[in-house]
Amino acid sequence: MGAFRTPGLRELLYTGGYMHNGDMPLFTDDGSGVLEFYNNGGNEVAAAGLDKYTQPKPSPLLKPLGLSEAEKQALQAFLRALSGPPRLKPASPDELSRR
Repeated sequence: MGAFRTPGLRELLYTGGYMHNGDMPLFTDDGSGVLEFYNNGGNEVAAAGLDKYTQPKPSPLLKPLGLSEAEKQALQAFLRALSGPPRLKPASPDELSRR
């Protein structure tokens, strides 16, 4: 059976797309994405911005999270806080050796 390694949460804003095919953003301004997908229990593909004909049927083990708007905003703020400002250039060898 196949397996997925769960990635860390640091720099999450710069590592999308998500899900098995990399097709979904973490979250968007219109409320779609991975966060909304799991908040709906994975059963409302339209709410997550997915095409119902090309996405797999979710497991019956997935249940809606039932997060309120305030809870979703707090979760987004937390996840954004785990990402620093974007680097415009890669770290130099000197910068890396100082760590």
